[in-house]
Amino acid sequence: MTLLTVGTTFFMPFVLPLLIPGLQAGPWSIARPLVVFILTPLAIGMLLRSLVPVFCAAYQPALAKLGNVSALVLIALLVVLHFDDLLGVVGSGAVAVGAVFIAGLCLAGYLLGGSRDEIRGVLGLGTAARNVYAPLVPASQSLSDPKITIMLVACTIVMLILLVPAARWLRRKAP
Repeated sequence: MTLLTVGTTFFMPFVLPLLIPGLQAGPWSIARPLVVFILTPLAIGMLLRSLVPVFCAAYQPALAKLGNVSALVLIALLVVLHFDDLLGVVGSGAVAVGAVFIAGLCLAGYLLGGSRDEIRGVLGLGTAARNVYAPLVPASQSLSDPKITIMLVACTIVMLILLVPAARWLRRKAP
């Protein structure tokens, strides 16, 4: 997962200007929020875990719950703020494209995840989920087009609809 996060941070600033014609944001304006909001907390967490593992182990469950609740609150707020625009996305084909993209990422992570089923499942789910949340940072910080945020929220909803049942299925399948 760390490799995916670091790879996304370095890959996205150079690819977004190629994918979005007329994008006025430079690579550093896209990379800066990724570094500040994703890489820096990741590096601090990894450093703390290596220096004070007992402290981290004690607080990990509470912080994991806080992170999950924060993610749900973020998605709920984005849905409320963009509800009318999200309804406009339904039936446009964008939801189907998002579903194919997320399913493809999940399948790729699963198939490339090695020989152990439990690791393959985690990599499949993590690959699909990681690539939906990461673009929210530059979309909200550097890019001025609200359509980007609306599509990301729609893909996040599709991701939850697809990956929650997939996670339950993988859990039942695990030894």
